[in-house]
Amino acid sequence: MRTTCLFIMIGYMALAQTKLPPAANRKIDYEKDVQALLSQKCYACHGEDVQQSGLRLDKRQNALRGGDYGPVISPGNSVDSKLIRRLVNGDGGLQMPPTGPLSDEEIGTLRAWIDQGAEFRTAVQDKTPSKPVDPKLTTLIAAVRSGDTKATGKLLAASPELVNARDRAGSSPLHHAAGFGNLATMKLLLERGADVNAANKRQSTPLF
Repeated sequence: MRTTCLFIMIGYMALAQTKLPPAANRKIDYEKDVQALLSQKCYACHGEDVQQSGLRLDKRQNALRGGDYGPVISPGNSVDSKLIRRLVNGDGGLQMPPTGPLSDEEIGTLRAWIDQGAEFRTAVQDKTPSKPVDPKLTTLIAAVRSGDTKATGKLLAASPELVNARDRAGSSPLHHAAGFGNLATMKLLLERGADVNAANKRQSTPLF
């Protein structure tokens, strides 16, 4: 009986592993292959400005430490990395990213990067200090992301210029509404003059 259960367990493990897109069969360049992908798909929720579930992926120490539920990257072992499982099937929760699943090729790139040690090496660049974000904009974005249309309306009535203001990532309130808010809040922002074609630093628009 125990032997049968063991074989069944092994079978399920093998099945789960075969569902993962294969790791890319090439040397991965962090800046070219990984950083660009994470910037476009993940930093809106897990970057400098927002760290949902305590997870930040744009800095090595933070990314390897993980979030509120523990480490998500196991260097050298993409199969057991929660990051990959969340991208593939949600790992018991919401599949990431919430704006739409990554392609098999993109997941394969991240798998290969983790299998090769999850290197975060980047070229050293001089970085000019970013301008502080207006606290009123921070409050507005929080209302937008939580889907609080009533609070959003009050904030815009008091400061209508915030409708197309930008955070440190260059994203407007409509960017946040499109990714994380609700239809009513998006409609309100559009009625107040939000620009659907405003590009952030990643060249993504709310319409995109």
